[in-house]
Amino acid sequence: MENLSEKTLATIVKENSRAATVFEKYELDFCCKGKRSLLVACEEKGLNTQAVETALQNILQSTTTGKYGFPYEKLSSVDLCEYIVDTHHVYVKEELPRILGYAQKVASKHGERLPNLNKLLLLVEELYNELMPHLQKEEEILFPIIKQLETVQNSETASLTKNLASVKEPIAAMEHEHDHAGEVMAKIRAITDQYQPPQNACTTFRVLYDSLHRFEQDLHQHVHLENNVLFSRY
Repeated sequence: MENLSEKTLATIVKENSRAATVFEKYELDFCCKGKRSLLVACEEKGLNTQAVETALQNILQSTTTGKYGFPYEKLSSVDLCEYIVDTHHVYVKEELPRILGYAQKVASKHGERLPNLNKLLLLVEELYNELMPHLQKEEEILFPIIKQLETVQNSETASLTKNLASVKEPIAAMEHEHDHAGEVMAKIRAITDQYQPPQNACTTFRVLYDSLHRFEQDLHQHVHLENNVLFSRY
């Protein structure tokens, strides 16, 4: 049986994207903090490493594909950029304004009785203000550079080296913004008690928490594809 404990979370997911479902279950950040080994990540969370590794082995040996079964790492950089935009960027642009509206409504109705909802609204606003321009910078600056790089990868070394240098700074900036978005989502998870609404919560309250949970899961996959698959090529 393969020893996974010394591998990084990002490597495990890159080798088999279905591993992401296990990391989601145990709340192990495989995107922004994907460079940690499984052992270190489990120790930091106080998890039983063997139990997590067993869960990984079970899912990796399964023949089913499921949500994370697509071989993203086999896509060209051009195709991966387009997939990220068409799938994850579109999702963020549609879902985040909707979530912000829910957060505003719930804070307005229940914020006086539950002050944490006002703090939650501020965090959602922070996430919105971070991610919306972030997507634009990727689509208008970084991804076009990456697509150009792929077209010159067989050209003379000097040209390729020059283009590689041009991509390092925007990649570093995007990774920094990913880290910040991850930190905001961690605060949202904590302030919502792991997305568990009160028993007497209204429908909009419950929809808000469920939407935030699904948004976090999508963001993990989104950032993983960029940080650990696409950006790592350069």
